[in-house]
Amino acid sequence: MDHLKIAEVMDAYRLIPRLLLVAVYAFTAIYVYNLTSFFMELIVMQTVTDWKLTAYSGFGAITIPAVVGLATGLTKVYMQSGRKWNGQERREVG
Repeated sequence: MDHLKIAEVMDAYRLIPRLLLVAVYAFTAIYVYNLTSFFMELIVMQTVTDWKLTAYSGFGAITIPAVVGLATGLTKVYMQSGRKWNGQERREVG
């Protein structure tokens, strides 16, 4: 198979952007799951002081929306990119 045909197939199916989205969504799910598990264990512990719980809650309140926002932004870029098929114009997303 010719290298140009392989590149054309990869471009038509948009393999690299799809793999990037799968990686970002997997990272987001693992990150949120681990942070939630950490908070659940932290709440059960009796030795945690209020200031530590507040500090960890602040960290989670900042990083979870940032990670989810990254996934949202990449999804929007993915949906607005790509070639036009059958000469039809692309609809704007968002």
